[in-house]
Formats: sequence, C-alpha cells, structure tokens
Amino acid sequence: MADDIQYQLRENINNKSYTIPDSTLRDFLLDDLTILFARNGGNIRDHNIPTRNNPSSVSRGNRLIDEELSYDAADLLIKSEDMISSLNDEQLYAFKTITSAINASIPAFYFVSGYGGTGKTYLWNTIVT
Repeated sequence: MADDIQYQLRENINNKSYTIPDSTLRDFLLDDLTILFARNGGNIRDHNIPTRNNPSSVSRGNRLIDEELSYDAADLLIKSEDMISSLNDEQLYAFKTITSAINASIPAFYFVSGYGGTGKTYLWNTIVT
C-alpha cells in the first residue's frame, strides 16, 4: 500500500522522483487503512495499530482544491466587507441583485458588460468572496 501511495502522489504532482518523508507516508498509509476499516464496518482504533504522527498532515489530493479549502473564515469576512464597501453604485446594485437571487435560491442568469477597467472582475471577486 505504501508503494501505491508513493506512486499516486508522484503522479498527482507530476514528479517521478519525489520521495515522501517516511512520517508523512506512514500518516497517509494510516489514513487509507482508516478508510478501509470504515468501509467494511470496522474501526482502526479497535486494532493494535499506531496513530498518526501529525493529525493535520499534508493532503495528497488536488493541490488547487486544497488551497481553496484552506481559507481563514474570519479573514475572509473582513476582506469581503472591505470589498463590498468599496463598490461603486452600479457595482453595488449588481452585487445586491445577484447575491439576493443566490440567497433566495432563485434561478437567474446575469450578464455583466462594460469596457475594460470598469470593475467587472472586481465585482466578480467580491461576489465569490
């Protein structure tokens, strides 16, 4: 199993010569064993198997997804409030219209058009933040 973990990680990061540190490889192996036990109705804690060295070890999934999911909610809220307060009147109208539809689960389609430099991307970033 450890060899397969090493192989999969090398494939994911596209580096055939990368070597996982032994402690990290051990944690990945324990993660896989925990999943295998759970799928079969068991619990890894019921057996004499050691625990992970580092409970918050690096994920071996998609790096981009991991980066997107590793955000600080408090910092994001402050950033979002700052961005909203800096919108101009037209951007604020679009922001409120779009987010109201989203929050009310109303299906809608919006097309934001304007010349370069008018704040379309900033509006988009404010909505998704």
